[in-house]
Amino acid sequence: MWIGYVLVCIRLVGDGRIVNVWEDFWLANHRRLGPKPDSCEVVYVRDLLNDVGDAWNRDPLFSLFPHDVANKILCCFVSQSSPDTIYWLNSSHGQFSCKTAYFLALDTLLEVELNDTEDRMKLWHAVWKANVPNKIKLFIWRALHNYVPTVENMRIRRLNLSSFFCTHCGELGEDVMHILYRCSVAKEVWVRCSLDRLLEEGNPDTLEDLCHVILEKIPSSWELFLMILWGLWTRRNERFHGQLDGRAQEVDVVAKHLLLEYQVANKKELATISNEIKERGSWVKPQLQQVKLNTDASWQKETGRAGLGFVARNHNGEVLLSGARVECYAASPLEAEAKAIMWAMTHALSKNFQNVVFESDSLCLVNALRYRSVLRQITCLFSQILVSSEAFSTCNWSFVKREGNMVAHSIATWGLGHSEEIVLDGRVPDCTFFRATNDVLLSHV
Repeated sequence: MWIGYVLVCIRLVGDGRIVNVWEDFWLANHRRLGPKPDSCEVVYVRDLLNDVGDAWNRDPLFSLFPHDVANKILCCFVSQSSPDTIYWLNSSHGQFSCKTAYFLALDTLLEVELNDTEDRMKLWHAVWKANVPNKIKLFIWRALHNYVPTVENMRIRRLNLSSFFCTHCGELGEDVMHILYRCSVAKEVWVRCSLDRLLEEGNPDTLEDLCHVILEKIPSSWELFLMILWGLWTRRNERFHGQLDGRAQEVDVVAKHLLLEYQVANKKELATISNEIKERGSWVKPQLQQVKLNTDASWQKETGRAGLGFVARNHNGEVLLSGARVECYAASPLEAEAKAIMWAMTHALSKNFQNVVFESDSLCLVNALRYRSVLRQITCLFSQILVSSEAFSTCNWSFVKREGNMVAHSIATWGLGHSEEIVLDGRVPDCTFFRATNDVLLSHV
């Protein structure tokens, strides 16, 4: 597990006093920058910063590293007031947990299973994409690997059992297929669901065979089938531990009810999220005495280059300021979006704007800024944005869909074609003039 932890962790630079330049993984897409050159005095990232510790020292950077690597390092945000941290790449919040470790282990297993047959790959895909609760998916995965505590499995492990017979029917040798298919109690359930003949025709020997019969013959019943399998296992456990109530409903009835209940609730949740996002599909003028700054970034995955763009407008929709620049490197779209906000904020402060709204089409970033929930992937940059925002009289964060952020998006894309920073007072670049005009015509207070 420790090996896996090391492979999916990155050191995030703050003040640079802990991160080892040569041995730690701290620069995206570069596992290590070592080995350390002979007679080189640079050990920690702090050794590559200026005396104050708030900016990079260009001379040692370009003398120690190739220009492409040095330029990437120059784009890394540093902060003399923030310590270096560890970021766990397998989670959105960057913190290690048992849950994220589980998914790492699962990913590792799935990588091994890539060499499986095409049929098995289709089966795994069907399991993980099924619209059923995650605990059911996990149970199916465990059952397919025979990782469930059947009587037979416990006997093989030499556990102390009072009986080696089936909990329900009393037959000797209770394995996965017996509980879920061959047992007389399971047979009754499949008969009530009118699946008994279909399953018998498939002549299944394993649970995998059983699953393939459903997927090939009646895929529309796949999710109900999974729920019934879980129901059979749950009912067996209740009987095994003496908790089965004689008045309990039939397995198939409970399975149908739970599936319907889950899918209806899931559909409502998705609809609510969708409606919230749809509500912000167009640009809206800010309130009186407010300045709205729309920001965006156009990130190139292959090179890491990013075009940054922003436009500041008042309550009448009039353009006060716009800007575009190219960032030679950003580790991710999120980092690029955050850099766009930070850059726009710098210009807003220089113009002495007091009441501002920063609007972006990055929902993750906007929500994090609203609730001051630090995104560990960009810890220093994120913290600096929050600190700088305190300089305004009021500073709010707003999300808008891409359609309502097209002016900033166009400016960011346009900025990729220019090597120098461009800031325009009272207007936007010609390439996006009509979009800015259209925003005002369609906006509403």
